[in-house]
Amino acid sequence: MPDITRIASSLLEKLPLAVMMADVSGQVIYANACASRLTGYDPAGREEKWLGRLFPEPMRPTGTPAAWDAHIAPPGAACGATRNGSSATLRRRDGLGLPVRLWREGVDWDGVPYELITFQDRTEEEQAREDGAISALIMQATDRGILVLDPQYRITHANRAVASLLGMTVDALRHAPFGTLLSGAESDIGTLRQFRRQLSLRTGFELDVHTRGPQGTDLWLRCAVTPHFGDDGALADIIVILHDITHDRQLRDLQRDVVEALTDQFSLREMLDFMCRRIELIAPDCMAVVMLSTGAILHAGGHGALPMPVLQAFEGLEASTAGGACGTAIATAEEVVIPDFSQETRWAALRDVAAQQGLAAEWAVPIILRNGDVAGSFSLYFRTPGQPDRWHRRIVNEVVPSVRTVLWA
Repeated sequence: MPDITRIASSLLEKLPLAVMMADVSGQVIYANACASRLTGYDPAGREEKWLGRLFPEPMRPTGTPAAWDAHIAPPGAACGATRNGSSATLRRRDGLGLPVRLWREGVDWDGVPYELITFQDRTEEEQAREDGAISALIMQATDRGILVLDPQYRITHANRAVASLLGMTVDALRHAPFGTLLSGAESDIGTLRQFRRQLSLRTGFELDVHTRGPQGTDLWLRCAVTPHFGDDGALADIIVILHDITHDRQLRDLQRDVVEALTDQFSLREMLDFMCRRIELIAPDCMAVVMLSTGAILHAGGHGALPMPVLQAFEGLEASTAGGACGTAIATAEEVVIPDFSQETRWAALRDVAAQQGLAAEWAVPIILRNGDVAGSFSLYFRTPGQPDRWHRRIVNEVVPSVRTVLWA
């Protein structure tokens, strides 16, 4: 048999690649330093090493009993040689499994066939793959919009949440510039300048962006921007997490407009009409009305798009439990929710008028002054059955104190 130790050159021992040579029985007759380190065997020890034990799955020939663990098939095609490398699990001496990239090749040494095996540790690669899979799962599962931009601010990844938010497909967003998100308004140039200027500071920041949703609706998005840099200091990618703050902006604008109206000394009717119309602008699924109680008699103090026959039906009614949800809210000083007029047994005349005008539900909230008196009620009417949602409650919680201020003045 030729002296196989002649291949154990200093170059092989210094290679970061694990190299082993095995005879036709599958016994390892040479392993360089990297191979010894990865397998956990003492390079100076005389313990036998077998390919079938180190690589039980890829090395096992077809049709071999499961108990076989000490031999491999002869080199060549029969033993599954591959030049491209394959993923495999190295079974170390201590029993732990190590993911590796494996190459096998049949070689001839002085007329004797051998198996040349090279492999690389894939632990970091496998961890990166798992981390990537987990990140992808989180990215698709979250209800927050997530974008990944390249150094040229082009979208490389977008999750379903942001696509749904913008009314676009994920494919339509991919490779599009970040400016695609902007609304097309005059403020866009300033937004892009701010985006680039903040990135130049090489730290995370937040940016509010005005964009368009499905059917061209106005959207405001708060972008939490995190730039990532490579080892060379160059920008590698940019993570952008989007949060819909449209309702927050709308409430802020509503509050601002109400304060401006208060300082302009509008009449009570003008003020209450204005508030109702502004509410209907940001909550188009409802119609607002302020019913006042003067001498325990109901009358409309202000309203938006509520049909006139409905308003007229309340005129002159007592501010009591006989006066519909509005009168009941005033009489009891508690909110009243009528989720479906067709299922309501009270107020037959009012119900009939509401049904004729296509109204299906109502929510009435008492307006309680600082001295404890109930001055009226604030009501939202809906054309579809249901309960007021979180957005409706946020609006009313913001508006009722302003109405109270107007009535108290």
